[in-house]
Amino acid sequence: MNRILVAAVLAGLGFSAQAQLPVMIVAPPVVAPPPALMPGPAKTKQATVLRARPQHQSPIEGPVPAGASLKLQVRQTNRDGGWWYTQHQQYSGWIEEATLSQ
Repeated sequence: MNRILVAAVLAGLGFSAQAQLPVMIVAPPVVAPPPALMPGPAKTKQATVLRARPQHQSPIEGPVPAGASLKLQVRQTNRDGGWWYTQHQQYSGWIEEATLSQ
């Protein structure tokens, strides 16, 4: 509504046009989305690497080819996204969730 109409309605209700009505802002609760993957078997969608820590800048532990079968063990999220701890051949480390499918 425009200001004149609001002032007229408030005046008709016995309120001054200058009256300040309390405003309550209610935000919806923040709910984290469920993980895209669950612990257990998964495959890589593309060639990628295992990293020593769940970070893009972490040292590479070993390569993982596209289509490789993995067993996802532990999930962690951080500013670099979602990561899973897993093993491939003789290597173990963290793999980026975006490169995986189940």
